[in-house]
Amino acid sequence: MASASPKKVLILGAAGPTALLTVRKFLLHNHIVTVYARNPSKLPTDITSSKNLKIVRGDLTETQALTTAIDGQDVTSLFSALTSAGIKQIIATGTTSIHDPEDNFSFVAFIALAFIWIIAHAAWKDIVTFGKLFDTEATAAGLDWTIFRLGFLGNKESQSTKAGYVAKDGWSLMIQRENIANWLVAEMEKDNSEWIRKRPAIWSASKAA
Repeated sequence: MASASPKKVLILGAAGPTALLTVRKFLLHNHIVTVYARNPSKLPTDITSSKNLKIVRGDLTETQALTTAIDGQDVTSLFSALTSAGIKQIIATGTTSIHDPEDNFSFVAFIALAFIWIIAHAAWKDIVTFGKLFDTEATAAGLDWTIFRLGFLGNKESQSTKAGYVAKDGWSLMIQRENIANWLVAEMEKDNSEWIRKRPAIWSASKAA
């Protein structure tokens, strides 16, 4: 069901499969979407033909283009590391490499993170640093931020989406891409989210869960 109050949404790096699903969901709910992409030609015609879509070409190092995209937005959905002042809300992608004090120990998560730490240590370090920026810079700027933490991505039919903390309440390391898109739209449309300035892990659960 479409939101009663359409919002302006900026999605950065919107050419990937998860981002495209998310763009479609936002447009389906009649929100006004600005897509900031390095290669807009990769966007499918069912998206580019929407009257509610605006496209800004650029990458995250192009300050002027990024400023143009951000201007006037209500929510920024981040698909790469970014903190920006002057907007109301930031919903950013992270992974379970970003620890939260509410997390419990999980052997599965430990093995997965150890593997990433070994083979992609620089990327792991960037993700952890990115998460810390929200506690400091984003909070100091007065922004409402949420980092939703992902595990392994799948492409199966959408199940129910759960949010919580690692190794609690049926947590799983698996999340279907469509569940991510559904959760993002639902989260943005809430008047009062329970996840403001928090780092929920989100995962796919059976529809009966």
